[in-house]
Amino acid sequence: MLRQVNVRTRRPGFRDQWPRVVTTLTDPAAYPAGEVAALFGRRWQVEVYFRDLKRTLGMHRLRSRTAAGVRKELAPVLTGPAGVEKPV
Repeated sequence: MLRQVNVRTRRPGFRDQWPRVVTTLTDPAAYPAGEVAALFGRRWQVEVYFRDLKRTLGMHRLRSRTAAGVRKELAPVLTGPAGVEKPV
């Protein structure tokens, strides 16, 4: 069973939008529409951040499927240049 959540978003100077989120969180009392929409918005920002990070670092594909694996995969890329001393 799925639930569709419609929430109006307002931005000054723009038309109102009605994004739809389809979720398996079917109990409206436990998961109000506003909270589901806010959670989806946060998740979307994380997805955009990872896309930008991968493009910037030239990592078109992360092979890891867990949070720990992603940390291990990103650590050498993020700390590599800073962790290597240049010979004098």
